[in-house]
Amino acid sequence: MEDPTIALLLLDVAERIYVFPEYADLLPRLRREKVVVVAPGGHPLCAEYRCGDLCS
Repeated sequence: MEDPTIALLLLDVAERIYVFPEYADLLPRLRREKVVVVAPGGHPLCAEYRCGDLCS
């Protein structure tokens, strides 16, 4: 996607936003209640964000 503003708008209306740990630098810009980090429960990001598998 060429326009990052459109990408952020799409993310804002999404029900859930799945983020892989390698893209953790995006997390502060996303609404915490929508984020699911795709990682096992013991991952360090799980202390702050909900973790799970895709579509969990």
